[in-house]
Amino acid sequence: MQPLAATAVVTRPMAAFMELSPGVVLVAMPMGTRLELNGLKPMAALGVVPPPLALNQMPAEAGNTMLLLCRPHASLAAGRPLALVQGMRPAAEFELTAATELAELLPDPTPAAVLHLMRIIALGAFGGLRARNDAALAATCCRLLKSAGPLVPPLVPLARCGQGLLLWAPPEGFPAGPAFVISPTGLQMRASRSRLAMLTGAEAVGSYLLDMGGNIACLLAPPGETTPHLSLLPASLQHAGLQELALASGAEPRAAAFLRAHASLALTQPQRVFADPQRPVGAGLELAVDDHGGGLFVRGWLRDPLGLVDSAVLRSAYLEEALPAEQRHRYARPDLAKVFAQAPHGMGASQPGFIAWLPKASAPPQAQWTLRLQLATGELLEPTSPPGILPPHQARDALLTALPLAALTAPMLDQAFIPALGRIQAAFLAARQPPEVIRFGKPVANPAVSVVVPLYRNMRFIRFQLAHFARDPAMRETELIYVLDSPEQRPEVEHLLRALHALYRLPVTLVVQAGNYGFASACNAGAAEARAPRLLMLNSDVIPAARGWLPTLAAALDADPAMFAVGPKLLTEDESVQHAGLYWERNGPLDEWFNNHYLKGAPRYFPALDQPRRVPGITGAAMLLDRARFEQVDGFSTQYVIGDYEDSDLCLKLRAQGGEIGYEPRAELYHFERQSIREHAVHDRNLATAYNRRIHQSRWDSAIERLMQRPDYRPVPSGGLG
Repeated sequence: MQPLAATAVVTRPMAAFMELSPGVVLVAMPMGTRLELNGLKPMAALGVVPPPLALNQMPAEAGNTMLLLCRPHASLAAGRPLALVQGMRPAAEFELTAATELAELLPDPTPAAVLHLMRIIALGAFGGLRARNDAALAATCCRLLKSAGPLVPPLVPLARCGQGLLLWAPPEGFPAGPAFVISPTGLQMRASRSRLAMLTGAEAVGSYLLDMGGNIACLLAPPGETTPHLSLLPASLQHAGLQELALASGAEPRAAAFLRAHASLALTQPQRVFADPQRPVGAGLELAVDDHGGGLFVRGWLRDPLGLVDSAVLRSAYLEEALPAEQRHRYARPDLAKVFAQAPHGMGASQPGFIAWLPKASAPPQAQWTLRLQLATGELLEPTSPPGILPPHQARDALLTALPLAALTAPMLDQAFIPALGRIQAAFLAARQPPEVIRFGKPVANPAVSVVVPLYRNMRFIRFQLAHFARDPAMRETELIYVLDSPEQRPEVEHLLRALHALYRLPVTLVVQAGNYGFASACNAGAAEARAPRLLMLNSDVIPAARGWLPTLAAALDADPAMFAVGPKLLTEDESVQHAGLYWERNGPLDEWFNNHYLKGAPRYFPALDQPRRVPGITGAAMLLDRARFEQVDGFSTQYVIGDYEDSDLCLKLRAQGGEIGYEPRAELYHFERQSIREHAVHDRNLATAYNRRIHQSRWDSAIERLMQRPDYRPVPSGGLG
């Protein structure tokens, strides 16, 4: 169809238009009859009015007007023609005239017509026009609603809900469900589960609440001095308010924070377990832990030898979440087998234990959960969990000790532990407070190397390590940084380092972490304080065998431009080799890559281990690299928990940047292996290692596969290297 041509003589009815904002134009076309909207297009002098646009008809009782919302367009000017085209034929034609007031766009600007117009504008703003954050449009909408007069009395808040949130009880006739909140600065949409309650921020005072049908608009009045807190409302209104907070918590951080505080302060019930051997059904809910990301990790057990349980539902104060059998990962419980060994109905399933992760069940977090088991008779069995809102580090440890390592399966790791622990670890590190830095002595002016030593619980080797450093002239030119990852030991460690500095006159920096954030975080914190161009990552249980080891390592790094990191020969206390380079080998029931060391246990002077060589990786117990390269790959990955696999992950990240990894046997140190990690009760149970290995596998499986196909990197069972 050709564009419409303007004529000198007005032969068409007038259509009024007005800019609602610099980005939105409203055109009102009076209609004699109603038109079918399907396929209807607006045509102007320069052609079809381009999208985004919205066409809507006002109800007949409001004047039977067709409304067009669109972007400003050159054809939309006074005196220009405008037509509505159905297919290839004009259905109606108009001449445009400019309006200065919104009331001019309506033939009968009754309050009902104004509300219908407002609804159409709001729907268009949230639709293709994407103008809900258009402040000029929002201000125009507020003026329009104000022009309709007081349709209902101003709405006074029902209650206060924590930091800046208000709960309202809309008037009679206001429907449940979503509604528009129209403020002078923007348009929002608020969902609602109950007609009794609607949640907004205190900044919405002075805004209008408009139902989706465009029938009722309320001005939101400010709270009074006597507006109560939510906890003081009757139980039914409290429940409705909590539901509104739960509904808003995904997009409203204040609602989520309020609910977490509310749940943390809620009175919890004693844990309930049904473990009577004389009963045909037994059950327990031993863990129901919030994963700090909206999900819930549960562990429990169910004994049902007669198949009497019809359904299982997790319930909290105001939420429910089905827990079907297919979501439960089952495992054996020898402890329960003993309890029910002589039960008259038998034990039932050989794997009564279960774990599950429900990714959205705890958004918002709940104080306590009950497992409602519906029996075939209609009876209910309701075991109750302990409180489930834990600080991130306690939640992490609860999951890491949730079941024995022997019971762990790949689906458990991939579908429960990894996603839940990933969220907990992220929340834990997001709340990390900056460390405190304490210096003993005047720092070395221009250190060549910064030695970073993470500390956790075990301080037995610091005296020996610093004594060896003090006897080595090369160490006088290095920067020594100890990072304490068990801050409760600060007085002890500070006293020890102060005394050792007074004895040896070696400058030392102590970085005190605010919590036990793990090996990776501690090393990264030390590196952040480092001033030298090179970093030596060194465990606290590593003691030099002789002087001059650090210059030897540095020379090996200098000798090969392709070398991004180099590690020494590490010895055990019986003089056997603990580390001469690291490689990977598939092993275990999950066919995963395990970290192994070349010829571990070989004699100290075994000829095959006395040659410098390139290796797939090296241990983080003693690793020298350029600080710039460390920073380029973002240091050690904090995705791993507590400690394990961060060092091989770093080596693989360096390799991904095109570098090689080296082993230098002429630098020798003793490594009294894993002295600190065994102080960690959770890690000693090995689930952290299994978790970390799975993360490592998911990140590097194919890269390791290619790497270990190199003939010079293959493991050597007995005959030697090369």
